[in-house]
Amino acid sequence: MWFILALATAISEGIRAAYAKHVLKRADEYIVTWTQRLIPVPAFIILAWLNLPDNITPKFVATVAAATASLMISSTLYMKALRLSPMYLTMPYLALTPLFMLVTSRVMVGEVPSVRGVLGIILVSAGIYWLNFERNGKAKSWLEPLKAIRKEKGSLLMLIVAFLFSIGANLDKIGVTESNFFFYSSVTGIMFSIAYAPAALAKSRTIKEGQAFKNWKHLALLAVVSFVTILFHNSALSAGMATYVIPIKRLSILVGVVAGALFFKEKKVGKHAAAATLMIAGAALISTA
Repeated sequence: MWFILALATAISEGIRAAYAKHVLKRADEYIVTWTQRLIPVPAFIILAWLNLPDNITPKFVATVAAATASLMISSTLYMKALRLSPMYLTMPYLALTPLFMLVTSRVMVGEVPSVRGVLGIILVSAGIYWLNFERNGKAKSWLEPLKAIRKEKGSLLMLIVAFLFSIGANLDKIGVTESNFFFYSSVTGIMFSIAYAPAALAKSRTIKEGQAFKNWKHLALLAVVSFVTILFHNSALSAGMATYVIPIKRLSILVGVVAGALFFKEKKVGKHAAAATLMIAGAALISTA
């Protein structure tokens, strides 16, 4: 069951990412980041009320606080990294998140994947790096994104983001274990929408220029897809190991490539076949681990 939920997460995340790219042509990154959780707040409140756990533990409260802080920091650094450095020197670093989780998941939640699972994680990570390299790339060599960490601040920031994502996924695993995925998803969504408000209101050009309401349909549709993605993500974590769920979720980049070709007429999809094969082979190994 966890594999189906993780695969559903990958599909919805891929669609979300592709549509977010479209929405970012109409609105800035602050309003896009904020509204993905702000707009579903009424639904979050209803879900939280209907799925109240028997006991809200201090560990759950601490986890929600840490997860919200981690998401805020990673979202801010992610946007800053893309602003400071080219995508081909930043995006490949996201391939490191599943590898980081081989360590962080063992420390935080005690997960130890099998040999087959580790091999699958490595294949998926290699495929992610390859696909990002090809899709965004103007790099002259495979090592250029890694070497850039010495001179490109954006590359260093994205490395930090990849590590924070590995922490955040484990916090999500703890949160759903301490309550249930409906309640945890709802509480973190509400907390993020409140905590991120000052940054969005202060820095969003879209809000300052009065363009937010003109683009509400696009923002609302993106928020709906994000809402579904969050629920799939946390339900998958409640059913399976975080070290396995996240690599499968990272197949979203593959979905994003296909969605970009179908809906936004992006070209040269065929050249990504080798990277896609690596990712699919890795996913197959993880699903049978």
